[in-house]
Amino acid sequence: MKTKQEDMNAFYRVVDTLCAKKGISHRELAEKIGVGDVTLSRYLNGERKVQLSPFMGMCKVLDISPEALFKTYTYSRLEQRVIRYREQTEREDE
Repeated sequence: MKTKQEDMNAFYRVVDTLCAKKGISHRELAEKIGVGDVTLSRYLNGERKVQLSPFMGMCKVLDISPEALFKTYTYSRLEQRVIRYREQTEREDE
């Protein structure tokens, strides 16, 4: 089982790599998801838990599925919230 620090290091690397591929800085990512650059930095280094809205924003901006990003960020409460959000969205689309 991975430690929290290993999770956060993997999460940071994935987000950093995807930002580089998209040609955007962490500051630009923060703007696009509606948080300050300091808040994004705290998310990436594990000082602060990522909230649902910014997490989903990261997925959209970085063009990665929430499930794929969960493999590197394993806070189960957030995962459960995303699953509920998706189920709710699917019901609204019907």
